[in-house]
Amino acid sequence: MQKAKNQVMKAYVDGLKTVHGKAEALALNETVFRDYNQLFKDLDRYNKVTAEQIRDVAKKYLAPEQATLVVLKPKAKTGGGQ
Repeated sequence: MQKAKNQVMKAYVDGLKTVHGKAEALALNETVFRDYNQLFKDLDRYNKVTAEQIRDVAKKYLAPEQATLVVLKPKAKTGGGQ
């Protein structure tokens, strides 16, 4: 769990290294939360996630009865084209 948190936090911090990344993060927080200041609380929120919370969400959304199976079948080649 700690390794996953470290990876998320590293990606988050790396994203803030450029002006573009900072602007994108500010805009995302303003759009989603209607408050760009939420940006400064993101790392704390990520760090508070527990393994139990992950399991609960997985049970809720990754239930076998909610799965969708997609089968892709290639078209048969026709003619002498490549």
